[in-house]
Amino acid sequence: MGSSDSHFIESVGNCYTEIIDIDSEPNVDDVIDSIKPNNTIARGKRTSNYLIAKEVFNKKIRRIY
Repeated sequence: MGSSDSHFIESVGNCYTEIIDIDSEPNVDDVIDSIKPNNTIARGKRTSNYLIAKEVFNKKIRRIY
């Protein structure tokens, strides 16, 4: 399964779960039925080091001021 724990807006949606062998828009039961037998693929990309550094820097500056 692909998921993200985004702490800033630029990284929302970078990672997601693709359901294999489904032809229509899935409902909740379709998603659960695909997860159990491992019929999913994790897709996406990691958050860039630049965005991580930017977030850490911004949090440290906010604490100081």
